[in-house]
Amino acid sequence: MKLPDQVAIVVGSARGIGAAIARTFSEEGAAIVLVDLEKMNPQLDEVAQEINQKGGKAIAIVADVTDDRQVNQMIDEPYGGGGELIFWSTALDFEGLWYRCKRSRNRNGIPYSLLT
Repeated sequence: MKLPDQVAIVVGSARGIGAAIARTFSEEGAAIVLVDLEKMNPQLDEVAQEINQKGGKAIAIVADVTDDRQVNQMIDEPYGGGGELIFWSTALDFEGLWYRCKRSRNRNGIPYSLLT
């Protein structure tokens, strides 16, 4: 396992490459926070259920990453104070998302990494 004791927040994880990245991070030992838009909620829940059934840890959060409040919630809700946060995103406005995530983490002093 390459990612034990880490929390991976995967934006755009309801399908496609985002879901594949979430599965891979889970297989490597990370706890997964699946994030996508409301319209993707059924698929998001399916990916979370699949990861959990295979022995991983995953939660699904519906969030619009263009909204600062929702970005803060998407980070603060799952973070239990242990490990490092890992961000991965399929978001089109990745630079804006990264800025909002970084600002949120600097506020609370939580360690994080960016994977692109």
